[in-house]
Amino acid sequence: MNHFIQFIFGKEPFEISYEVSVDTSIERLKTGVKKVPIFGFRTEGMVGKIRKKNTKIMRAIPNSHNSFKPVLVGSFKSNVSKTINGNS
Repeated sequence: MNHFIQFIFGKEPFEISYEVSVDTSIERLKTGVKKVPIFGFRTEGMVGKIRKKNTKIMRAIPNSHNSFKPVLVGSFKSNVSKTINGNS
């Protein structure tokens, strides 16, 4: 099923490099991303879960139901250049 969804909606690989640790990158990203509310979105902004091995972020727009909205999915990896990898 996952391959079918990727075929229909696409998959764009990306990579972001930082000069800070993975833990610092995660904490900085968490400051701009809210947790997904139980009873719907009241304000516009970025929502999702930020974890080292599983990160998922999307844009929340109140009273908007878009089945094709972009979702950023990825994970954090640590190497010499402190890179974040994922797929949108």
